[in-house]
Amino acid sequence: MSVLEGLFPEVAAGGFTRMEARIQFYSRVRALLEPNHHVLEFGAGRGKFHYLESDPLKRITDISRIPARYALFDVDPVVLENPTSEDRHVAAVGESLPFEDDSFDIVLAWMVLEHITDPDFYASELGRILKPGGWLCAVTPNKWGYFSVGARLIPERLHGTFLRRLVPHKKAEDGFETVYKLNTLAALERHFPAPDFSHHSYYYDPGPGYFGRSMTLARIIRA
Repeated sequence: MSVLEGLFPEVAAGGFTRMEARIQFYSRVRALLEPNHHVLEFGAGRGKFHYLESDPLKRITDISRIPARYALFDVDPVVLENPTSEDRHVAAVGESLPFEDDSFDIVLAWMVLEHITDPDFYASELGRILKPGGWLCAVTPNKWGYFSVGARLIPERLHGTFLRRLVPHKKAEDGFETVYKLNTLAALERHFPAPDFSHHSYYYDPGPGYFGRSMTLARIIRA
C-alpha cells in the first residue's frame, strides 16, 4: 500500500485523492471553457503530466481537445517536444509573447507564477493577449505555505537533492528557480490591477505533498 492510499483510501478508486489540486483546478476551468474558445497553456514545459498522470486522472485534466485552439508557450525550447498540442511557441525570458493582442479567451498557468522574475512585464503581456472578459486561471504555491518557506530556507543549489528525495518521480528538467513574486493575494491584485482585472482568487489546501515515501512525514505535513 502506498503512503497516499494509507492516508486516503479513495486513491484506489481512480488513482487520486479527494483533495487532488489538479482535479479542483481543471473542474473549474472546464466550467469556464467553451468549444469556440482559444486557450493558451503558459509555461507548458515538456508536458510532464502527460507522462505522470494516470489515465483516469488525465480524462479529467486533459482539456486540450475541447477548445477551438489549444496553444502552448514556454521560455524553454523543451515545449517544442510537448505532446499535448502541435501549436507550440517559444520566446526567451523578457521577450514579448509571440501572440497578437486579444488572442485568447483563457490562459492557464499551472505552477508557473512562482518562477516569474519580472512580474510587471509578464502581467502586462498576459493582459495584452487576453481578450476582454477573458480568464487567467493559475495555481501557484502560497508564499507563506510550508513548502514555499522551506524552499526559501534551502540554498537553491541544494533544491535538486531535496526534491529527488521528497518527490522521487520528479525529473531534473522539471525543476526551475523559484522567486515567489506573484504568490500572495496582495501581489496578484497589485500586478493585475482593477479595473482591467477582477479577482476571484482563493487559498486551497491540496493535502500533503513532498513527503517522499515517508508515512510519518506525510502525517506531519497533513497535520
